[in-house]
Amino acid sequence: MVRLRTLSVSLIVIALLQFASGAPAFAQKPKFSIVVAGFSSWFYLQQHVAIGAGLYQEEGLEPDVVDTNSGTRQAAAVMGGTGEIGQFSFPHVIKSAAKGGGLVAIGSGYDAYPIQLVLAKSAAEKLGITPAMPLDERVKRIKGLKIAISSPGASTDLFMRTLLVVRGMDPDKDVSLQPVGSGAPQYSALEAGAVDGFAFGSPFTNMAINKGFAVMVADPMKNEVPEFNGAPYQIVATSRETLKNKPDILLKGLRALAKAQKLIQEDPAKAKRAAREWFKNLSDEEYSSGFDENVVGMPKSTAITEEHFKRTVDLMNLTEKEKWLLTYAEAVAPELSQRADKEIFGK
Repeated sequence: MVRLRTLSVSLIVIALLQFASGAPAFAQKPKFSIVVAGFSSWFYLQQHVAIGAGLYQEEGLEPDVVDTNSGTRQAAAVMGGTGEIGQFSFPHVIKSAAKGGGLVAIGSGYDAYPIQLVLAKSAAEKLGITPAMPLDERVKRIKGLKIAISSPGASTDLFMRTLLVVRGMDPDKDVSLQPVGSGAPQYSALEAGAVDGFAFGSPFTNMAINKGFAVMVADPMKNEVPEFNGAPYQIVATSRETLKNKPDILLKGLRALAKAQKLIQEDPAKAKRAAREWFKNLSDEEYSSGFDENVVGMPKSTAITEEHFKRTVDLMNLTEKEKWLLTYAEAVAPELSQRADKEIFGK
């Protein structure tokens, strides 16, 4: 006890001397806030690896994860300056840019489309839905059901509306879309029988299936939903104000993500270990298979291509009466990601 107290006094004296000399007593890394929604989801894999492997810290940043529980809240938080970056669906940025809002995409997030539709097993059996049935027929049979989404305007909402509209259905009349939050509350709502199905990603969809109370109805990850093929799910975005005022901080963040992408490509076993802590509710076998299944959506670089932009706008316009008309440059600021790629990948 005496030794500890003496050490504490010594540290205080050292700190006071350093303060008096103008030297910082303790060098603190600047906080780097990352706005997410449902962080224990596979589509945040690059963030899991970047944080778990200490890659933000290597860049002199202290990552701070802010979970808002929906994509629309993410977009609002980033626009309002709550976080330096957010990783969420590209349409949020495109809509903001088209309306003169303050969001801009600066890097890649997840290049596959991982939102899936699962139904209660009892509902699927009652409706005669089977895995062998063509996708169009499976979707048409969900008429009249209550389907959980995260929130209106979120990527889960876009997914359900697109899935239905493309097959000649009216999402406002043929089903009841229930906003209940991100993956965990959707899973709980289905398990409790409060909804007939939900739209979200793994591991929540796989957990429901593995527990035996749900079945898969539509899975873009298996390339069985043509309208989503080639469309990226998430990007990394910031506000125009943050881009103007903190370019050096944002570059460090993108360098950390580029390092995560490189680690996954060059040492997937190490990357898998780094991301493990965010999936503690999965067994080792479930975690390993989930990682292998979802790593295919990891970007190969931090750049957002013009093709990514075009495919996303085309996808959005499938369900919009007034078409979105804007240019790549209005929604994307590629300079920092290009620099991060050059510095980390050498290209």
